[in-house]
Amino acid sequence: MYPNNNHKLIGIIYIITSIIIGIISYITSNIIRLELININNTIISLVNISYYNINITIHGLIMIFYLVMPLFINGLGNILIIICIGNSDVSYPRCNNISIIIYIITYEFIISSICMEYNNGVGWTIYPPLSSILNTLSNIEIYNLINSLIGLGISSSYTFINIIITIINNKVQSYNYNIILVYIYSLLIVSILLCLVLPILSICLIMLLLDIYSNSIYYDIIYGGDSILYQHLFWLFGHPEVYILIIPSFGIINYYINSIVYKLYS
Repeated sequence: MYPNNNHKLIGIIYIITSIIIGIISYITSNIIRLELININNTIISLVNISYYNINITIHGLIMIFYLVMPLFINGLGNILIIICIGNSDVSYPRCNNISIIIYIITYEFIISSICMEYNNGVGWTIYPPLSSILNTLSNIEIYNLINSLIGLGISSSYTFINIIITIINNKVQSYNYNIILVYIYSLLIVSILLCLVLPILSICLIMLLLDIYSNSIYYDIIYGGDSILYQHLFWLFGHPEVYILIIPSFGIINYYINSIVYKLYS
């Protein structure tokens, strides 16, 4: 990736890549729907029945982590936040460049995880012992999958911290105050909340990696671990996260409705 710190260009790259990735996720969802039309297998043969689980895994992870978050927060946030606050650029433009590079690298990781011999049909929640028991076959798929999510958390954290500092360090222009107040604060609230919950996901995934590679027993019930611990940690992140991601959408809708009303009555 060439070094470019322009927030508009980085935002456009986020939007384009998110749309392309969303199309891939849409195709996987249609495969799932076609498979469920009839009781018997219609698309996926019995020889490769695990492909259905792979579609569920990729569809869920791409829709949440590679479409909604980068599109509504990283992409539109990078473009619209500067327009709203009337500043020339974000506070840390180099962090934007690092964020988009890591984002594309992690996408290559998650795609490579479905091209291996045993694939990664563990579901988008990656529950152990289903994810850790694949260590008996091949662990490179789970390794790539987990690394992609950890890397995506690092990439998104760069953007979220950038948004928080940009909003705090720059006052909203008075002539635009009535139009962009809700959208600016929606981005600020979402960025703060995601900075709080994303480390929880990284922690539970790192513990899963330690179980697979270092013979730790965090989730291994055979040696005294607790697989329910993963579910508690994952949904401590996942449950608030699904509500967090809808806030920027509401902010964008409010932004455009208020913009139209502002132009009509100005």
